[in-house]
Amino acid sequence: MQSFQRRLDLLDHIPRYPNKITTRQLLDLLETNGHEHLIMRKVQRDLEAIESLGMFGLEVDKRSKPYGWSINLNWKKLNISLMDANSALAFSTLKEVA
Repeated sequence: MQSFQRRLDLLDHIPRYPNKITTRQLLDLLETNGHEHLIMRKVQRDLEAIESLGMFGLEVDKRSKPYGWSINLNWKKLNISLMDANSALAFSTLKEVA
């Protein structure tokens, strides 16, 4: 559950393209918001995992270092129908609570 919340918080800090944010900036924001004992590699793995899902509009700009992360400008909303049952249930529950 801790990694789930961390990933939600990560997504919350990522701007829409053309703006972008670095992994270091995301790490600093997560630490500022109460996520303890984080290392850069853990945040990188989270970002790569979220990007590989392909349903959050997350993109990485690798044209220069440090890489910049952003949400695709054309991304509309989360598509729960693309998720496995457990993820869909979790997001549906969060939507009702929020």
